[in-house]
Amino acid sequence: MRFVINVVLLLLAGCGLAVGAMFLASELGGEVVGLRSFDAEGRGYDTRLWIVDHENRGYLRGSPDSGWYARIEAAPQVELDRAGQTQSFQAIPSESMSERVNQLMAQKYGVANQMLGLAADVDENTAIRLEPIRD
Repeated sequence: MRFVINVVLLLLAGCGLAVGAMFLASELGGEVVGLRSFDAEGRGYDTRLWIVDHENRGYLRGSPDSGWYARIEAAPQVELDRAGQTQSFQAIPSESMSERVNQLMAQKYGVANQMLGLAADVDENTAIRLEPIRD
């Protein structure tokens, strides 16, 4: 019985370490921006994400199954906090850019991106182009 308990404890510790490593990789692996998306009632929700730049536009990537992605499909106007500057954008899913954005993420975030790939299939994510909203 003691053996089974030790094995279970080791498995739980391993899972905890893996989750901690994923958190550190995502938060300390490079530039992280704050995205505020809005639900149908106008409530804002903050999500921390990686970002890359391509042809003078910022790109995010996300799973169509995630809550923030569903919110931007319903209400594409978002706010992005990048390096302490907040700006409004239209968030436009761009499946045709997904492969390129994945390449750029791999280049920019290196090992952290590889670690993320162990936990989630980033190739299934969709690129999101950020189009600035001009006042």
